[in-house]
Amino acid sequence: MIADRIPPKSSGPRDSPAPPGARREELRGPEAERRYALWFAAILASSFVFRLLYSGWVELTGDELMHWQWSRHLALGYPEHPPLIAWSIAAITRAFGTSERTVRLVSVVAMTVALGVAFRLARELYGARAAFYCVGALLITPIAAAGGVLATTDALLTCFWTLTAYTVKKAVLDGRTWAWPAAGLAAGLALLSKLPAILLVPAVALVLVATAEGRSQLRRAGPYVAALLAVLVFLPDLIWNSRHGWVTLLMRVGYKVSPQFTLRPLGELFAMQLVAVSPVFFAGFLWALVACWRRRSDARAVLLGSFAAVPFLFYAAYSLHAAVDNHWPAVGYMTGFVALGAFALERRPSRAVVIAAVAPCLVITGLLYLVPLRPSLIAFSWSYSKKFGTSRLNDIVDWKELGAAIAPLVERDPGRTFLLCHDGYSIAGLASFYTRGRPPVFLWQPAPRNGAAYDTWKAESDLRGWSAVIVDDRWHAGFFDAVRPSFESLSPPIHVTLERDGRILREFDLAVATGFRGFPGR
Repeated sequence: MIADRIPPKSSGPRDSPAPPGARREELRGPEAERRYALWFAAILASSFVFRLLYSGWVELTGDELMHWQWSRHLALGYPEHPPLIAWSIAAITRAFGTSERTVRLVSVVAMTVALGVAFRLARELYGARAAFYCVGALLITPIAAAGGVLATTDALLTCFWTLTAYTVKKAVLDGRTWAWPAAGLAAGLALLSKLPAILLVPAVALVLVATAEGRSQLRRAGPYVAALLAVLVFLPDLIWNSRHGWVTLLMRVGYKVSPQFTLRPLGELFAMQLVAVSPVFFAGFLWALVACWRRRSDARAVLLGSFAAVPFLFYAAYSLHAAVDNHWPAVGYMTGFVALGAFALERRPSRAVVIAAVAPCLVITGLLYLVPLRPSLIAFSWSYSKKFGTSRLNDIVDWKELGAAIAPLVERDPGRTFLLCHDGYSIAGLASFYTRGRPPVFLWQPAPRNGAAYDTWKAESDLRGWSAVIVDDRWHAGFFDAVRPSFESLSPPIHVTLERDGRILREFDLAVATGFRGFPGR
């Protein structure tokens, strides 16, 4: 196999920086490989422990709590995403209890596995030295820092995307027959994590068609067994969607796509990547994609380039007609950084280039970790859009205070009281999670997009005769008047403010309603 015939390139002791503690005479050979692997393992383990601890220091976000709410209503699928994130959170919280740390544990573990597999992939292709630097660089990027803590679908997707790339490498470049079933399992789990995993199909197809080793595999059963196994693993979500009008597919495919051509979202996508991985690393990633194309006679470059270019180019094209979130192309960085690190080390980058690449990552990643703990550090106001601006810091308040105000109202009729919010899935999740006993919560109006699962739960629940605590975030005038006919009685509202540093950031009105008559039209 190509990976076996071409040994990792070494420029010799004089030009080969070693991990801390390595001696000059140990920079070559098996001892150097072992040292780089041990030092990376130590760094990855330290990162895991830090992220595990940090995940319990800050309160959950609305998006994370949407996934936690799914875990309380287990199903084969959900309108917004496939079910693996919900199944994972449910398994962990049932085993270890419910807290910020246990809700986020799935992402902490998944990102650690993804980085470990990326190191193994890089080491087998280009040696431990290249693996140490390229995956070490990836580990400190802001996108990996956020993805390795937040309980979202992206960490699971990244984990199984990287596992698919590694097992395809074992199958195609190394000729291991066991690897195709493993690749199918990994791809199926990626699909159960997030629908963009379908991009694995063109990525793997490129490896099979564009390499001699891959074309030889097309005459064997392996790739077809992998495809069948992936479909079987993904089958639960397919069954669920077939019974719910393919809602996940319709909700995700073509979202906000305009027939008009525009360059602004593409510019925004590129600008966001400058923050996600730093300007120098992003430029290096683009350079690595070009380098993979130029080295397309090397199966290693084809493998890395395919799994990196497919998601990035797809979302670049998508952005010509619609806005793209900054994390959507992130799975491409897993193999893209492997190519970047291996190719860059051949050119011996100067210390100035390394500093220019690493320093912004450390600063931005440090701020990502520090600001949620001390939001007052950002003393200025700035806004580009609803998603990007300092106004998002207003959501960093002590949500336990809201829960403390709701709890005694719920406990007036324990076990038969639910929370009722207007249409905001974020407020619904925060109110429920941070209220003692974590009462069930429902939305009065259909959620605009995310949060559509609440409509399903509302249809499946018979709450007639129950009491409710109405949580009004004061964004929708007349909420109390709208719900009044659905209850026998409604108490005067209680006003609650959430403050930080003496400033009122969020306000709520709470009221107790009794004798629920049912949701309108149900």
